[in-house]
Amino acid sequence: MTVLPKRNPFLLALYFLAVVMMFVFIAWIILYPYGDTGYTGTAVSQHIQDVSKQKTATATVTQTPRPSLTVNTHTVAGQLPEQRQPLRLAGTHLQLNLQRPLQTQIDTAWQRFIDTDLLSKVEITNSTQVYAVYHGYNQQAQIVQMTIGYVVNERGYVPAGIDLLEVSGGRYLRLTGENVFDNWSNPQRFGDALTFNADYELYLLNENYQVLNQVAFLAVK
Repeated sequence: MTVLPKRNPFLLALYFLAVVMMFVFIAWIILYPYGDTGYTGTAVSQHIQDVSKQKTATATVTQTPRPSLTVNTHTVAGQLPEQRQPLRLAGTHLQLNLQRPLQTQIDTAWQRFIDTDLLSKVEITNSTQVYAVYHGYNQQAQIVQMTIGYVVNERGYVPAGIDLLEVSGGRYLRLTGENVFDNWSNPQRFGDALTFNADYELYLLNENYQVLNQVAFLAVK
């Protein structure tokens, strides 16, 4: 009878350990197919999406146009017009006939302004500044309206019998020491820039209401 050799316990343990390690290795491959890269399929996809979003955001910021500031630098008669604010005037009014001597009519307009005594009737913003506005020009009838007055607040009370005039703001030429009518009689000096809408003279007065300075403002395109 043949007797089988006895099995070595150490070899049996080593064989058993090898089998166990083989199963562990197979399980590792199945559960972690990307080895030690640290990314699963979902993680890689998410990373690509994040990078794509960053590039898109950067491109959007780069392509966003910056707002541009438009400044009107068009000069008139070699001078850059200034932007004037609207005026609200309380004063007296007279229609001028351009076919008759103007100085007599203008003197009458000023005398009416003085006789009205606006300072005692209206709350004035600045009593040392008087405006003489030429507006409502009608070339066919050769007439123009003249209003002389003070600036009043937007909500300031203006009593009956006092004329109220709103003058729009816009581009105006400042001409120190000049008047409106002298410039209207020489319009070629300004090309076709004059609008003849509402030009005015500003008179600066001292505490005794004597004229210190006179400035003409001509509305231009």
